[in-house]
Amino acid sequence: MLLVSPDELASNRLAELTGERWAHELLAEEVLLERLAGWTTSGRRGLLVSYEGFAPLLATGLVGHIKQRRLEGAQGLPSLNLLLTSYGWHNVYTHGDPSLATTLLGLGAPSVRVLTPADPARTAEALDEALDSVDRVNLIIAGKHIRTTHPTGTLAEEQRQGLAVWPHLSDDDEPDLVIVAAGDIPAVVAAEAAERVRERHQCRVRVVNLLDLAVLGAPHVWPQGLSSPKVEGYLGANAAVLVLTLGHPAAVWGLLAGRLRRPVDVIGWQEPVGPMPQRDLAHMMGMDVAGVERAADRLLARHEVVL
Repeated sequence: MLLVSPDELASNRLAELTGERWAHELLAEEVLLERLAGWTTSGRRGLLVSYEGFAPLLATGLVGHIKQRRLEGAQGLPSLNLLLTSYGWHNVYTHGDPSLATTLLGLGAPSVRVLTPADPARTAEALDEALDSVDRVNLIIAGKHIRTTHPTGTLAEEQRQGLAVWPHLSDDDEPDLVIVAAGDIPAVVAAEAAERVRERHQCRVRVVNLLDLAVLGAPHVWPQGLSSPKVEGYLGANAAVLVLTLGHPAAVWGLLAGRLRRPVDVIGWQEPVGPMPQRDLAHMMGMDVAGVERAADRLLARHEVVL
C-alpha cells in the first residue's frame, strides 16, 4: 500500500512506477500512519510519503508503535516505512522541520533506521531494502529536486555497512580531513568542495557517503553502529571529521556522544530567521562550498594543535 500526503502528483507517479493498486492520498498524517500500522500488522507491506515539515505530526504515534513492537518482541512484521520527499533545503520557510528524524534517533531504539541516500539510484535501493525488511522503522529522506548522480561502485557496501568511502573523491593515504556526507544535498556539496579543500590546505581528504545515520552511534545501542576498528577504517585513525547532514546537527552530536576524540564539526539544518532564497539559506547554514572551506579551516587548525 502506498500512502501519500499531500502531493497528488507524487501519489500518482509513485503508484505508476511501483504498479501499486492501493494508493491513498489524505492530508492527515496521523490517519495515514494508523492505516500503515494496521496494514503491516496484517503482514502486508506499505510506504507512507510525506513532507518533512508535516512529518513531526507522526512523532507521537511512531514512538508508541516502536515501544509496542519492542515490548512484544520481534514478530517478523513488515517494517513501518516512511519517505520524506520535501524538506526545508528546497521548500518554503514554513516547511523546514527535520525534527522527526531527531526524535527517532533520540530514542536509541535498535529498530530505527534514518536513511539518507545520495541520489535517485541509492534512493531506489534504500526503498527496495526497506520494503523487504521486517521489525524496523525506516525513515528515508530524499528530495524531489536532486538529479545529480554519483558512481555506483560503492552502492552495495553502503547498503551493507551503512556507509562507504567514495574513492573517486578521496586520497589513498591516511586522511587529514574526512568529509562525511549524509544526504543528497550534502553529497553534492562534498563532491564540489573536496578538491578545493585539498588544494587550499595541501592536505589529504577523504569523502565518506553515509546512508544510515545510526552507524555513527555506539554499537551497544545501535546494532549497526561502527566498532572502533571500523571507525578508524572509514574515518581514519586521527583525521579531523566534518559531517554534512540534512537534519539537525544535534542529532549527529547525540549519536557521536564523544566517540571521536579528535576535532569534529557538523553542518546541518538551523532554523532560519525568516524566508530567504535557497542559495542564501544554504550559505547561512554553511551547506555550500564556502561553508565547507570555512569549517575545514577551523578543523585543520585545531587538528594541528592536537597533533
